[in-house]
Amino acid sequence: MRKKTQGFFLIIIVLLSILVATPKTFAAESTTATSEHMIRERPLANISLQEMINNAAPGEILQLPSITYTEVLTIDKPLHLRGEGPTQTVLQPTSAPNGYAIQITADGVILSNLTIMNHADGLYTTALKITAENTTIEHCMFHDTPIGIAIWSSKNTITNCVFQDCTDEGIVLLGTPASACTNNTIASCLFIENCDGIELQYATYTQIVSCNFTRNTHAGIDAIESDNDDNIISECTFIDNSAFGLYLARSSQNLITECTFSNDALMLVHSMQNTLYNSQIKNIHLLDESSLLLDQCINATTDHIIAEQSTFEIRTHNQEQTHASEDVPIARYHQILISLLSHLKTLKTFIAQFSTARM
Repeated sequence: MRKKTQGFFLIIIVLLSILVATPKTFAAESTTATSEHMIRERPLANISLQEMINNAAPGEILQLPSITYTEVLTIDKPLHLRGEGPTQTVLQPTSAPNGYAIQITADGVILSNLTIMNHADGLYTTALKITAENTTIEHCMFHDTPIGIAIWSSKNTITNCVFQDCTDEGIVLLGTPASACTNNTIASCLFIENCDGIELQYATYTQIVSCNFTRNTHAGIDAIESDNDDNIISECTFIDNSAFGLYLARSSQNLITECTFSNDALMLVHSMQNTLYNSQIKNIHLLDESSLLLDQCINATTDHIIAEQSTFEIRTHNQEQTHASEDVPIARYHQILISLLSHLKTLKTFIAQFSTARM
């Protein structure tokens, strides 16, 4: 009897195992996206890439083979277009003059492992135009086009990309007085032999991190127009850029930290309350009521700074070695005054508590 019972339970266990495994098989074959995004291979014929995008469900990964595509594309839903590698999968349409090769109009799009170009005529011809938020571009190459990426929106991330031979700029961040371009991140990218590596227009709270700007024919980073404020540029390298390593115009409260400028200039024009921290630099120009704090900068001396109607301050580890230009206004010491008042308030609180304890 025990042997029959054991055999019965063994059959039940086998059946349960089959039932548990079966839904997984059907789930793998289902065309409905589950918690993990469905990956769809791009057919080689009978359907265009734009049709593939139109037919895809939000959240799908479209795996693109090693082919050169020539379609102008619009991505209007959250999809991931993933190539086989930037030297293998190439998106190379020719748009109308001053048009775009790819436009992203939906939040949450990802592009990776692609080369994107646009050979159309026009100074403002663009490889990739982004008007939505939370776009991610990673491991892509942009070259031989006037503008690599034009960003008209916020909260986008560009990482591990290469921008080369863009005759206007590799990336341009385009805000306006009426529309924000804020909280964008550009990290671990190479900008080589463009006109400008990155251009900012009314861009705020941008983070540019661990990027290399080499042999750009105008500037590594060019902040023009106005109100490019509260941006952070950190751990970047500027090498042999023709006009400037970094140019800031009418832009305030930016932090430049742990950067290396070879012989490249830092130029500020009517840009106030900016800080250069723990960086290597030998060529600084301050014009038209600009102000700059150099804090713990390696080998920075007054000999390296030209200030015309502008102010600067140099701080070192030994505060007694601090140098300031002669016309530093009282406002430049605002942070010091706040710190002293804070310490005074703490001291008064301690004395009051001590007096109460003695009573």
